[in-house]
Amino acid sequence: VANSAYIRLRIQAQDQAMLISGESGAGKTETTKQILSFLAEIAGSSTNVEQRILSANPVLEAFGNAKTVRNNNSSRFGRWMQVHFDERGSISSAHIENYLLEKSRVVSLAKDERSYHIFYQLIISNSNTLPLENDASKHTYLAQSRCFKVKNIDDKADFKDVSTSLQ
Repeated sequence: VANSAYIRLRIQAQDQAMLISGESGAGKTETTKQILSFLAEIAGSSTNVEQRILSANPVLEAFGNAKTVRNNNSSRFGRWMQVHFDERGSISSAHIENYLLEKSRVVSLAKDERSYHIFYQLIISNSNTLPLENDASKHTYLAQSRCFKVKNIDDKADFKDVSTSLQ
């Protein structure tokens, strides 16, 4: 799909759009990452902007994804993303707009679900630089769900990726 869209963009000079949708756990987040990686590889840029676009993903996931009963990395937002190309077919810029889908998650948590990943990443990675208890169960808001660790999620390593992306 991404290859066909890029070819039509280049050969026919037609704007292209891709809609990625599906139920929770269907792979929308992973599909988006694969499409962006493909476009970065095939189109590239002279300014390395494609790498900046790719490196935004850990930040978007940390601040916008959470563990739900159905999915360990569920997006809690909708995303409209535009990738712009120059006349040579290279990536020139991108614009991302997020739409919060679940305002309720900001103030309360359901049993066996977690809030946004960034909270747990900050707590586990805190080296006494922030006035935080290094145990998520000690934080009233996070303790509501009684879910602090998630199989196949390494909050400490993910926070390193977020920190790197923000530099």
